[in-house]
Amino acid sequence: MKNLQQRIPQQEIKEEVLKENEIAIYGPPGTGKTTKLLNIIEEAIADGVNPERIAFLSFTRKAAQEAIDRASLKFNLDQKHFPHFRTLHSLAFRWVGMRSEDVMKPADMRFLAKKLGIVFRKEEKINIEDGDMYTVGSSDGDKYFHIMNIARLKQTDYMYEFDKFGDISLFRAYMPRIVQAYKDYKKANLKVDFTDMLLQFLEQGTGPDLDLLIVDEAQDLVPIQWRMVKKCLLPNSKKAYYAGDDDQCIFNWTGANVHNFLNCAKESIVLNQSYRVPYSIWSLARGIINKVETRKKKEYKPKDEDGSVSYYFDVMDINFNEGEWYVLARTNRILSIVSEKLQNEGYLFWREGSGWSVSEDIINSIEVWLQLCKDQSLKVKQWVEFSKKTKKGIIGHGGKRKIESLDSERTYTLEDLLKSEIGHLLNLKKEMMWYDVIQMTDQQRIYITSARRRGEFILTKKPRIRISTIHKAKGGEADNVALMLDCPKIIKEKGDADSEHRVFYVGATRARKSLHIVERRDVNGYQI
Repeated sequence: MKNLQQRIPQQEIKEEVLKENEIAIYGPPGTGKTTKLLNIIEEAIADGVNPERIAFLSFTRKAAQEAIDRASLKFNLDQKHFPHFRTLHSLAFRWVGMRSEDVMKPADMRFLAKKLGIVFRKEEKINIEDGDMYTVGSSDGDKYFHIMNIARLKQTDYMYEFDKFGDISLFRAYMPRIVQAYKDYKKANLKVDFTDMLLQFLEQGTGPDLDLLIVDEAQDLVPIQWRMVKKCLLPNSKKAYYAGDDDQCIFNWTGANVHNFLNCAKESIVLNQSYRVPYSIWSLARGIINKVETRKKKEYKPKDEDGSVSYYFDVMDINFNEGEWYVLARTNRILSIVSEKLQNEGYLFWREGSGWSVSEDIINSIEVWLQLCKDQSLKVKQWVEFSKKTKKGIIGHGGKRKIESLDSERTYTLEDLLKSEIGHLLNLKKEMMWYDVIQMTDQQRIYITSARRRGEFILTKKPRIRISTIHKAKGGEADNVALMLDCPKIIKEKGDADSEHRVFYVGATRARKSLHIVERRDVNGYQI
């Protein structure tokens, strides 16, 4: 293992010379980092800088989209005037001149997995803006490809990453075979993946000419992305700001190294007033983050409110009946347990990455039926979609085709159709309950009925309760946060205490008013 370690490239990016035009901005939770960056952009535009010579680059599409939405609104400019407001993956993709059809897609991965005799289940939509950096699927094939990709992003040896991954269900001898087959397939089919975008950008060595370069979420950049910034973008930029917070560096498993952000610039600015975190939550969070050994010590003030922190034995001891909620867990497996408990109690919720806790098609159909019962008129397209979700026998033979042939320029109430020539084909009455009209299972009917009795809003409102892993909730916030302290044994065995402190610091600081801590059930959980 010693020899293997010696041939692993250094993950920490050490720049020999830090330039005077580089400034780091440290933004603790809720301190208005995005507002600060938009103010910098506003000053630049006021000084005559063309928006097309400004780049706002981020680790995630969510941050890049928020920036361009707020910038276009603030400066009353169309989004096309901000061509360099995007993720680093997207910039590389466009600058190198790639096409979407060149990119590896789920169908390619399925073909390759079949050829290799492994199972590959992860099939997310390809989105150039995101890159494939965060998630790992549950099958063995997913895990092999995840290990390979992480090694490339971190620019380390893939066998070292295999040993570090530590999954006993995987075979070490398979790893070289899979890596080689993947390379051969891409070469034979002229395909690239997300990591290739970054590597090709680095290889060509240039970037757009910029008056202002802003890199947001900089603490989460992997080594390849830091090289993009330092080697290709910075030389053509008059001024650069790297914004982030080392205390919120929680994607270290993708290769992010907190030292890269801590050492990225000579000059730094610390935003010192939180507009989100009240005193009691700030005090608890400060106790968590002060346990971290490798960090920049910084002081910021809490919001001028007391807030509250409460403790519980079980998540269902919390009263979720009112208010806006975020329920946060360390892993998806723990989150699934929470999900089942919430469903059993009839709570409607949104799970980050999955959506509503009940089929949106069913919710949409219920909403349409309730509208029809109130004599509201619908477009033909809405009628067509509704007809597809009704129970057998509700719409007679040929009725759905006749609905499709209605005048698309008109709208129709239920009474309109009942009185029309197709009325005899519709077995519908306003007195009918939605579960007598819409096709669904008994389990779905019981759950939705329970949710409606609780007064939960269906679809027409934004989710009142959201559940998420802490990692997916980064950047989000809610009035009330329930934070699960449970952790799997494998996390504790890794012994990376600093990373866990940062994760639960991020979780606690999502709360604007109240933090509800659910105690750990065993010694593997996090201890506050």
